[in-house]
Amino acid sequence: MVEEKNLKYRMLYGGAHQNNQVTQQVVVNVADVIAPSANNQKVKNDTQLILQVAKDNGGSVSVADCVLATGKPVEEIKEMLNTMCTQELMMVDNHPDTGAIIYKVI
Repeated sequence: MVEEKNLKYRMLYGGAHQNNQVTQQVVVNVADVIAPSANNQKVKNDTQLILQVAKDNGGSVSVADCVLATGKPVEEIKEMLNTMCTQELMMVDNHPDTGAIIYKVI
């Protein structure tokens, strides 16, 4: 009975008994030092993407430009652009040649 209890405690607490040697291992994670993961890199939100696209296009974007940049549905982009207009980040304008609706950075 004592031997059974001793065996139980050895198995629970990692003690080695005569027939089975237990080798403890230490694992060190160095992956983030060697190659940082994508989670550590700065991710831009949709507003930043839209403003970056506008900056790259001379200060103006269309709804289609924003849909391509973010991958979001058209209705969600229109709502986002309207919010950006109320926050005074952008303003609605017309393209000088085609008359299409564009959004300009203020």
